[in-house]
Amino acid sequence: MTVTGIVGNFNGKQLSIRNLGDVSGGGPCDVNDPNADCDGDGVLNGQDCAPENPAIYPGAACDDGDPNTVNDQYDENCVCKGGASGGGFKQDFESQTSNEDIVLSGWDNVAVKGNRRWLAKYFSGDSNTYAQATAFGNTAPADMECWLVTPVFDTDQAADFSLRTAMQEWRHDGLTIWVTTNYTGDPTTTSWQQVTGLNLAGQSSENHEWIDSGTVNLKSYGKNLRIGFKYVGTQAANTTSYRIDDVWVR
Repeated sequence: MTVTGIVGNFNGKQLSIRNLGDVSGGGPCDVNDPNADCDGDGVLNGQDCAPENPAIYPGAACDDGDPNTVNDQYDENCVCKGGASGGGFKQDFESQTSNEDIVLSGWDNVAVKGNRRWLAKYFSGDSNTYAQATAFGNTAPADMECWLVTPVFDTDQAADFSLRTAMQEWRHDGLTIWVTTNYTGDPTTTSWQQVTGLNLAGQSSENHEWIDSGTVNLKSYGKNLRIGFKYVGTQAANTTSYRIDDVWVR
């Protein structure tokens, strides 16, 4: 932008515009410029489904209108598509907005104690968005319990489960993983079975270090399953931040 004006000295330097014709540039962002980022979401217009709307871009969550599909997302052609509810899935949380509650088609994010839920977080060190739960900070509830529950899947079609986990400032083991065949919509009234055999981040892990869980076959737990990621903590002492990413059932 260029400006032509009159410089004066009245209680300090002042710049006065003669008329609007002396100002050029600085106009509204051109949504047709493929190299601009008009909605400020970090996605260039040329790769954005709607350059004026930061919530619409390839990989963003959407609703295809079909109740029989889950994990609906805009594809590379900006068409909203979902996957079959019975098959497997892979969730990397890249469609989520940092510092906002996780919201995904077919998933449930529930605060059982306190008001905190699983939150999307972005770590610039590895350009990665993930899901995080934590009781850290003076605004945390005295007691905290929150659940992130996956869509249902048929273990006859997909039963091998894996993910990555990380933690920050270990104070307690706050993350456990469960499965159920009868999710009621309320984790406290659902019958859960704890999943064992996974390698999760914990006391011996480095801060921010991503740990591969290894693969566990879930078929023995039942046929139509949902996975529940349970975090518990307290503001006073049990404040470890836990992160999950690349949740994969195949």
